[in-house]
Amino acid sequence: MNIFVIYLSTCPHSIKAVSTLKENKIPFKELVADDNKEQIIQENLSKNNNYRKFPQIYIDNKFIGGNDRLQEIIHEIKRAHIPKDTVNFGKKSWLKFINNLSSYL
Repeated sequence: MNIFVIYLSTCPHSIKAVSTLKENKIPFKELVADDNKEQIIQENLSKNNNYRKFPQIYIDNKFIGGNDRLQEIIHEIKRAHIPKDTVNFGKKSWLKFINNLSSYL
């Protein structure tokens, strides 16, 4: 599972998303878009349903949304108390995705 976050270093939503991933020890790759924000927005419009905000979060090259969606997913993981031994890294459904993330918590 690969998580990729495009964010602005001065955006509170971006800062929260990156902090959440780091606090929960969830590995991710990042791109700080401070210097080329408009270019990145234009390049990614077709991949992310015309989403023009930051952060832009991708999981296995699929756009999932921004910080609000990430916080929902993390909240569901913690609320569900998903056991680590139920993790299945081969599937991509949301439930399996949540299971995957729970292994890092």
